[in-house]
Amino acid sequence: MLGVYGSGLLKFNPKTGKTSPFKLKENGAKSKLIFTTLSKNNELWVGGFDGPLKYFKDHVLISTYKTGNGRSIVAGEDHIIYVASSSGIYKIDQLTHSIQAIKDENQNYIDQNHAVLYDKQNNCLWIGNTQGLFAYNLTSKKIRQVNKILNFDPGTVFSIQKDSNQNLWFASYTGLWKLNIKKEIIRKYDDGDGLTISTFGFGASTKSSDGRLAFGGPNGATLFNPSQILKEKEVSKIYISNFQINGVLADATMIEKNINYLHKIALNYNQNSLSFDFEAPTFHGLSLIHI
Repeated sequence: MLGVYGSGLLKFNPKTGKTSPFKLKENGAKSKLIFTTLSKNNELWVGGFDGPLKYFKDHVLISTYKTGNGRSIVAGEDHIIYVASSSGIYKIDQLTHSIQAIKDENQNYIDQNHAVLYDKQNNCLWIGNTQGLFAYNLTSKKIRQVNKILNFDPGTVFSIQKDSNQNLWFASYTGLWKLNIKKEIIRKYDDGDGLTISTFGFGASTKSSDGRLAFGGPNGATLFNPSQILKEKEVSKIYISNFQINGVLADATMIEKNINYLHKIALNYNQNSLSFDFEAPTFHGLSLIHI
């Protein structure tokens, strides 16, 4: 099944490459400008530009919800559905058929959204919008702007996926990014890593049953298995050597112990000329840089 902006819902036959209309029973105009869909068992959720969020069961329209332009739909815990739209992040309870706009701890709406991902393990929603990447804690209701905290600029985040190794992958107008959630380490991937496209679009991502991730954009798509990407060597700790104060090698009369075991040093006002070398001891072909 494909949700196509301009053509509505289509059935796609991967063997023949042909498409045909995906038939649904509903009164009134059918959605043609579709941004996102969510399918589970015999249920189907459809969000787009030209109508409300629609919920179908057994191909029959059951209910609609006003969420604005629904751009991303994900299943949460049990009977909960989360929707990201231009006007906010919404929580839908399928048991009570109620809808609630999610606000932060200051009662502010979270708007201009393109993507949302439910993360049970970290008890949060990952949100992508025009300001970057956000993490919303479902218990405390606190929201963190991840790109500001880690000091990187992804631009508008259009889609988000999570792999089996606690890494968050998200695509933006500026490229494909990976966040190590536990260590809070960010990494951007580009053509030097084998990517054939550099710009991505909204709603164009998925995770397959075998763990592969796919992200698409105006110029195509990229498909990869995160577990098959070679691990990068961690940068070794920096070791300081030849530490000198006013041109004299520092000893116990100047500092209390080896400079590599100190968090800070206190010097006299006239000890104002410092020099040192630093190195990464585990690197092959060791080279020193003099400061």
